[in-house]
Amino acid sequence: MLFIGGLVFLPWLVTLLIFTGNPFYPHIFETSWINSVRYEFFKNNGTSPGLSSLWLPVATTWHGLHKVYIEGKLVFATDIGPLLLSLGGIGIITNFKDRKVIISAIWLFLGWMFMILGGFASDLFWQTRLYYSLIAPAALLVGYGWNFISQLTVHQVRPQKILGILLILITILTVVKDLDAVYKKDSYKVVIGTISRESYLDRNLGSYYSVSQEIQNLPQSSNVLMLWEPRGFYMPENVLADVWIDRWYITVQNIPSSTEIISEWKRKDFTHLLINENGMEFEKENNDKYDYTDWVLLQQTLKILPPPLKIGQGYSLYTLD
Repeated sequence: MLFIGGLVFLPWLVTLLIFTGNPFYPHIFETSWINSVRYEFFKNNGTSPGLSSLWLPVATTWHGLHKVYIEGKLVFATDIGPLLLSLGGIGIITNFKDRKVIISAIWLFLGWMFMILGGFASDLFWQTRLYYSLIAPAALLVGYGWNFISQLTVHQVRPQKILGILLILITILTVVKDLDAVYKKDSYKVVIGTISRESYLDRNLGSYYSVSQEIQNLPQSSNVLMLWEPRGFYMPENVLADVWIDRWYITVQNIPSSTEIISEWKRKDFTHLLINENGMEFEKENNDKYDYTDWVLLQQTLKILPPPLKIGQGYSLYTLD
């Protein structure tokens, strides 16, 4: 399995090496696209989720992880499931001599070690989606754990029945939760045609969709630069999203004054500046890579520009006049 998994993953590493010069692009090492400033921005500054990066694999398996902050703390959102940790552990302990169990355990160990070391190197490695390939060996170990429990009897009581009920309950709750999300988002209404696509997008994207409509109505010669808004969908081609959410950081590292910043934007033919104020406040409160002077420079830059058009809740559209 390790060999097959390596063969599946190897072409991607080779492709990245050929086109970027870095098989681990964009997470570690500098390249033509990831210069020293951007690399420093994403470099781990010593913080870690949970108690320590050493606990990252366990914390990720238990809670899931996808860069989410609550009250200023990095917490876990994408829930892979605690059963992978509990039943998988039982599977390893009770079948440690089985070849498949050994291979799966090694696969998990190598993946988790990469998660730990990567977590020390870059915040970008604190994302569960990068480690979904570990679900396959974990599921195999869960099967071994379940098989052991199904044959176990304690005081004439079979734990399999109790655990089976819990699994069914968890499955039902998960399905109900997903159906509730579909119901609240009105996804089914779009499918059956009771609401329009535009109404659905407006309900679920909120102010962002209003922003996209406003930008669609700008003159064709307009070019919009975004700050702290990584999304570009439903936007015209003349919009440059802040995909890495680091545009202002890189700007202030290279250009020292507000007038020069605006001149540089104009030189690149941008006519408008869109700021996601919620994203800006989030970075201001949680990202210590920024200095106080960076935010002062932002305010000085915005004061030079005409008053913005406020769109929905949290968006400001400036003209670069």
